[in-house]
Amino acid sequence: MTGSREIWLLEGIHGQAKAWLWHSTDDGSSWAEVLPGKLLSATDLVCRGNLRMVLCGDFTSYWSLDQGKSWAPLPFLGGIRAAIPGDVRIETGFVVYVLCAGSSGHRRVPQVFKSTDSGRSWRELAFFEKLPRPRTIFFSTSWQGWMGLEDGVLLATKDGGESWIKLPFPERRPIQALWCDSLGRGYVAVDNSDFRQLGAAVFATSDGGKTWQEVLSGAKNINGFFSSGPDFVCGVGNTPGPIGSDLVIFFKQ
Repeated sequence: MTGSREIWLLEGIHGQAKAWLWHSTDDGSSWAEVLPGKLLSATDLVCRGNLRMVLCGDFTSYWSLDQGKSWAPLPFLGGIRAAIPGDVRIETGFVVYVLCAGSSGHRRVPQVFKSTDSGRSWRELAFFEKLPRPRTIFFSTSWQGWMGLEDGVLLATKDGGESWIKLPFPERRPIQALWCDSLGRGYVAVDNSDFRQLGAAVFATSDGGKTWQEVLSGAKNINGFFSSGPDFVCGVGNTPGPIGSDLVIFFKQ
C-alpha cells in the first residue's frame, strides 16, 4: 500500500515466464494492469516515496521514479531482491539496495547495486570472489545489512556495503529470508521446502549473528519476514508436502 486507498500487487506463476503488475486506487475494488505484456517473472516489488520497482530475475526489470506514471528498464540484469532501510536521508533521498544474481548465461555470483538518492543513480558494490549464488538481502539501517546465499553462507556489513564479513551459521541450506533490527535481534530462514528431508526452518539471534538458536522446524518453509513494530515480526511461507498450504508465523520478541 502506498496510500490510504492505493495498492500495488505483483502476481506471478511459479515456474512459468508470466507475471502481472496490478494497481488499485480504490482499496482493491477495481484494478488496472501496469506494464502489460512486459513482465516475465515476479521476484520482488518495492514501493517507497516516488520509487516503484519490479524485479524480474533473469528477465528485464522495471522501475518508475514518478509513482508509476512512467516506467523504464532497470540498468542491470538478474535482480532478485531489493532492500530499503527504515531510516531516511532527507538531503538527497533514501537508500536502496538491489541484489542481483547475474544473468542466466553467466555464473550466478552476487552483485549488489546501491543508490543513495532514491534510485536516481546507482553504483555497484565490490565483493570478494568465490561466493555461492545469492538468495536474499536485508538492511535495518542505511549502513547495517545482511545478505544470505546458498550453502548457508551469511554475510554482514556495517558500513553500507563497502566491506562484508562472513558470520557463523549452523546450517548449510540456502538462506532465503532475513530480518534484523539495529540492536542485533534477527531471524534467518533456510530452505525447508523438501518434505522428504524436513529440518530446521528458522534461526534467531540476539547478538547480531554471533550465536544462533533454532526457533522453528518441521513442515514449515518461510520465504519472507515482515515487521509490524519493534517487537513483532511475522514470517510468510508454506507447509511443504504433496498438498501444501500457505503459512503465516508470528514471532514476538
